[in-house]
Amino acid sequence: MTPATLLEELLRYRQAPAQRTIKLASYSHDDLCRRIQDQIEIMLGAFRKYQHISHMVQGPRDQGVDVLVKSTDEDDAPEKYIGLQVKSHSEIADKKNDLAKQLKAGYFDARSHYDERLQRYYVVLAGDAIQDAKRIAAITNEFAKTRGVQVINPRYLLTYLEMPASTIAAVVDRHLSEEDFVRKEARSEAAGYSPPELYCVLACICWALENATDLLPEDFFLHDERILELQEKYGDDAFDACLTRLTDADLEVYAQPATTRIRLEHFAAIRALYFDLEVRYDESTEDLFNHLFEFLCEDVGDIEDEA
Repeated sequence: MTPATLLEELLRYRQAPAQRTIKLASYSHDDLCRRIQDQIEIMLGAFRKYQHISHMVQGPRDQGVDVLVKSTDEDDAPEKYIGLQVKSHSEIADKKNDLAKQLKAGYFDARSHYDERLQRYYVVLAGDAIQDAKRIAAITNEFAKTRGVQVINPRYLLTYLEMPASTIAAVVDRHLSEEDFVRKEARSEAAGYSPPELYCVLACICWALENATDLLPEDFFLHDERILELQEKYGDDAFDACLTRLTDADLEVYAQPATTRIRLEHFAAIRALYFDLEVRYDESTEDLFNHLFEFLCEDVGDIEDEA
């Protein structure tokens, strides 16, 4: 697994609902380039937690490239490049320009300048997926048979731009630690839960590890911020179903005094993974929780509907 393949995974991670792509109108061309560059830097930072790499991100550029990623695998090896050409909402909405011709010319400029060192080339479209659907489809078809070029449509782009750092880190973790014993075991421990159940379990586990006790506060399920987020994210019915499933299985409930214990002994690998991420990434408690959830949730279903 290389940064190039990971970038492709992230750029095509999940499609946002088409109606939400109107939000891309708020980004100028420079805003888009800066945000894409920042997201790539986060990915490279996570990658360096596992492997030594020599990569640099630059932007904006010319020669048909707005954001450039360059890498050297070995000290004496020639540099390799990934180029991204970005078109903003206003550029795509302007029907007076011959956008397909401009994009093609940009690609040929990049290919001429970087020659065979250009590993991958992305055409990134920040249009409205509904209003600009025909134009986006035409541009996609224009590059369909061009080897080494991928068109990133607005629905994929919006997801990428809004992707939290914890999600990026979780994707990197999953691809670079597939053979890691602790991560395999942690994913196995999580595999039997639905996303709401996993969210609830991790809320309990993380609170216990943060506070060095497996006894949850009496009002934990009424006032804990993560539990409140769970109810907002999945609904009250899902939360009630979580408690029904977890009580007596992973939660011990005592009447006198009124306490609840999370059975941490059921989650040895998840606990180990928690501490590994804490040391490896130095994240805030909330980012660490989200990172852990994103990493483990891939095995239990989609986090949100794509529709």
